[in-house]
This record gives sequence, C-alpha cells and structure tokens, in this order.
Amino acid sequence: MPYCVNCGVELSDHEKNCPLCHTPVINPNPDKSINAKKPYPTAKIISAQKVSKKSIIELISCFFAIPLLICVACNMTINGKITWAGYVIGAEILTFVVFVMPFIITSFTKKIAPVISILFDFLCLTCFLLYIEKNSGGTWFSGFVLPLLMLLFLFILVLTIIYIIKKPSALAVASSVLLFSGAFCVAIEIMVNINFHIRNYLIWSFYPLITLILLAIILIIIDHNDVLKEKLEKKFFI
Repeated sequence: MPYCVNCGVELSDHEKNCPLCHTPVINPNPDKSINAKKPYPTAKIISAQKVSKKSIIELISCFFAIPLLICVACNMTINGKITWAGYVIGAEILTFVVFVMPFIITSFTKKIAPVISILFDFLCLTCFLLYIEKNSGGTWFSGFVLPLLMLLFLFILVLTIIYIIKKPSALAVASSVLLFSGAFCVAIEIMVNINFHIRNYLIWSFYPLITLILLAIILIIIDHNDVLKEKLEKKFFI
C-alpha cells in the first residue's frame, strides 16, 4: 500500500493524486485494478436545505394572527362586541398587506408585482382610514384625506411603472421625489384651507416647495454631469 510523499496519507493502488494534498502519486508497481478498495471513505456532497418561501409566509401569518385573535377575544369579553379591537385589526391587516403581501404576489408574478402591491396598499389604507372616520364620527375622509391619498399613490404608481420600464438613475428618481414632495406640501395646504376654512391664500407651503425645487435642480445638474458625478462618488464613497 503506497503513501503520499508529501503528507503521508495512505493511498489506494490506483490513486493518481493524493486526495488530501493533491500531490501527484508516483508508484513504480501500480495495481491496474480500477475497483481497488480505497483506504478512506468516499466523500459525499450534502446540499444545504433551503426553507421554502411558502413556509416563511405561513409562519409570519401565524405571528400576525396571534395578537389579532388575543385583541378580539379581550374586546368581546370586556365589551361584548368589536369596538377598539377594530383599530388593531385594521392596523394588523394594513401591516400585513404592506410588508408580507409583496412576497405573496411575487410568487405569482415578478414583473408587475410592485404595481399590484401598490394598488393593494392603496385599497387597504383607504378602507382603514374610512373605518376610522366612520367609528370616530368625523367628516374628514372624502374631502381632505382621499384626494391627497389618491395624489400620493398615483405618483408612486407612475414612478414605479417608469422605473420598471426605463430604469432611471437614482438621482433622477430622487429629484422626482423632491419635486413631488414640494408640490404635495402645496396640495396639503390647499386642502386644509378648503376643508377647514383656515384662510384663502397660501403661507407655509411655499417654503418647502422652493427648498425642494432647488435641491431637485442640484440633483438633476449632478445627474447630467458625468465628471462631477464621478468626483462626488469618489469623494463620498458612493
């Protein structure tokens, strides 16, 4: 039985290289038998087991269901009906839709999953806020919150579709978000003045609007100047 000249491990007669250190084997009297028994066990490659996405989603769903059921049971025991637990149920469902639903949708379709997720978020948030208004006796949803909510989700939806189709740069996306944020501040003040009869003119919304427009212009200039963009990336390790 030969041994490796480098590491001294015992070798089989037909071995061409040491299985431990891979040193070439020089044997003047080799055994030509291919089926010669090896003095060491054959290595078995064991692939790592992966947890399925379905199992993870089911586990997360159980974690969401536990506090929901506890709150419902407490509310029914104390009050005999669903009162404050309705807010907990709505918040739980909204959190589930925002953070877990995208993974469920991705398992069916990946290309338009962000668009479908945004629509689900909009519908769920709309229903939750409407529920809060109805149970609190308010009148602020249809005239104030709903238009702003539709404007916000419409912008997010359009920006998501553009990103899927054209893949704009991060600076272009950031500048678009800044411009919309400034316009959204103006829309908020307008809706506040109309619904709550505060005043007939704008005051505070011009300050964030001008600031955000200037920041957006700076980002657009940087995005269209490759030399400046490269220097900033090196300077700030981006």
